[in-house]
Amino acid sequence: VGRYPDGTGQVFVMNYPTIAQTNMKTSYHVSIGQFGEDGIGEVYAQAANNLTVRYVLGSLIIRGDLSENVSIDFFNLAGQRIGQSQTKLVNGYAECPVGQLTSGCYIARVSDAHGHSKACKFVKD
Repeated sequence: VGRYPDGTGQVFVMNYPTIAQTNMKTSYHVSIGQFGEDGIGEVYAQAANNLTVRYVLGSLIIRGDLSENVSIDFFNLAGQRIGQSQTKLVNGYAECPVGQLTSGCYIARVSDAHGHSKACKFVKD
């Protein structure tokens, strides 16, 4: 992934990098859409069992096809695990409050018993 140095903010998937070489437009294959100026947006994630996780108003909303236990790992933006929680999906739904976290940016990774996991970036006020 790279940016073409023409002054725009466009990001491209490249078929080969041109680091320390003259940039070649043919190395930039596909343009990648960006969320916005800050790069933060709502994230929806899907796994094989339709496991999804979303942050809404101070809670993580977790959905899946099965009623099962899931574990939630919380990470700071440096990648350090700062907490863990367990919850059970009831009729494929669970809500996990994140009030124990201080204000800041986090990543939550939800994992089920089958090895599926999905992550969600969020900002807690």
